[in-house]
Order: sequence, then C-alpha cells, then structure tokens
Amino acid sequence: MLFFRRIAVVLSLFLAVAQASLIDDIIKAIAQTLSCASCHSLLVVLQGLALFGDKVFSETFVGVCKLLQVQDDDVCEGVLRQQGPILAHNLRSISALGQTSTKLCSTLLGLCQPPPVNRYTVPIPRPAPSNPKVWTSTGQAPFQVVHFSDVHIDRSYTPGSDADCTKPICCRNYTDKTGPVTVPAGPMGSRRCDTTTSLAQSMLLAVHNQNTKFSIFTGDVIEVFPTIGNHEAAPVNSFPRNTTRGKNSQWVFDTQSDGWASMIGSAAATQVRHLSGSYATMVPYTSLRIISLNTVYWYQSNFWLFDSDRFQ
Repeated sequence: MLFFRRIAVVLSLFLAVAQASLIDDIIKAIAQTLSCASCHSLLVVLQGLALFGDKVFSETFVGVCKLLQVQDDDVCEGVLRQQGPILAHNLRSISALGQTSTKLCSTLLGLCQPPPVNRYTVPIPRPAPSNPKVWTSTGQAPFQVVHFSDVHIDRSYTPGSDADCTKPICCRNYTDKTGPVTVPAGPMGSRRCDTTTSLAQSMLLAVHNQNTKFSIFTGDVIEVFPTIGNHEAAPVNSFPRNTTRGKNSQWVFDTQSDGWASMIGSAAATQVRHLSGSYATMVPYTSLRIISLNTVYWYQSNFWLFDSDRFQ
C-alpha cells in the first residue's frame, strides 16, 4: 500500500512539473501568435494539450490566465473550468488547418478573416405562389406589444458595492475587494452592472399598467411569448449540435417546455421540447403568428459550434 502511495506522489509531482512546462510553452506560443497562419500553428500546440484530457487542458489554461493576469484568479478559475472542456473537445475533433479552425481563430483571437459563408439552399415545402396575396389594412386600431430583451436579473446585486471593478460583473460584494468603493451601486441599478430585482419589478409593474396585447421574451402582462437565450444553458452559451457525440442540451428544452406550457400552450411547448427550443404559435384573437427560434446555434460564443469540420 505504501508503495502505491509513493507512486501516486511521484506521478503528481511529475504532472505538476509537466504542467508548468506546458504553461511556459503555451505562453511562448501565444506571444508568437500574430497572424492567421500563426494562430493555426497555435492550435496544433493546443491540440496536443487537449489530448491529455479536459482536466489537464482546463487547469493549464487556468494557470496561463493567472500568470498573464488576463482576469482575476477567481474569474480565470470559473470561466476556464467551465468552457475549457468544450474547447478541448473541439480541438480533438477538428483539423488545425481547416475552415472550422479558421472560424475559431477569428472568434477567439480575431486573427483570421471569417471564411466565406457556405452557400445553403433552404428547403421550402412548396413553391411561392405566382400571384401572391396583397395584404391591406382592415382599418382596425393598432395594438401595443412589449419586447423584453436581456433583462439579466442579478440576485447578488448589492446597493452600495462598487460599480467599477475588475470582474466581468460588478455591483457585488466580492471577498477579494480591496480599497474604498469608487462608484457606489445605486439602489435601482447601475449602467455598468446587471439588473437589480427591484428595477425588474418596477419595470414589470409599469408594463402591467399599460394597454398591451402581449409581450415577447418575458414579463407579467396578458400574454407572454418567450424565447431561448444564451443564459438558459450551463455553462453559459453551450448548446451542442448534432455533430457532438454524447452531449446535448435536451434538459434545457425539457425544462423550458414544462415552464412555458401555461403561456404558449401545450402544442407549442411540445415543439420546444422536440425542435431544439423553437416553436410557432398564434396570438389569441388575432391572425398574428409568433415564430420563436433558438438562435444560440448561430452565436459565436457557443463554442460547441467549433467541434466539427463537417458542414452544417
């Protein structure tokens, strides 16, 4: 038993030394990455790192992030331990010289021009009519619609905390905060921070008192038609496509389908569950159709988009 413990200690020390060497190598490679071609070369190095596994890949980049002081240590830990495994998976799945890697270099480092858009013909169930109907106004009074976008309620928002900080999100009581508060967060929010609960409630109350027909995304009015956003998944932005083996976001669609059924109806909720978060439904007492698409599959910060060289 003692023998195996000693072996484990030796292996741990070896891995620590190897990881320190990897960090140095990656920092040197990053420093030399100044063009699209050198970015592809960097991906070759990172592919080798990804072969060691998700944990080694993530921990190495946490070390790089801390050493280069790209972000505060806790931010390096949080972001890279969540997104690192996705990037490692991508690098093990694509060619370092292909179109997908060019897109990855464009998205992450801005060193490559985005490749030309792949032409794609959308299959239409039936041809367009030769004599399309011309729609004219019926003379009815227009109605009002409320559109909520990126509400981003922060339940950790703390009035009086610093709105000018070194974190991606400020207006919170961070334990590593030092020095006096320079820009105090207001009781109803700050333009540098996410939304306070009190501001969101005030907004909903104001909307409730308006003569609105329905709302899009979220709210507390007559009818609500929500849509999937990038913050619905965990880690944030992560929606694997059907090119990804063993990973999917079906739990998001199942959860939203159950939660939205009372607002959009059972038929549309079933579409959410089976159509990757998208649905279409009619607004009651109108001839208006709502089409809600999950566009996170086209969001460049969804790193699962870069896990295959196969055209989709």
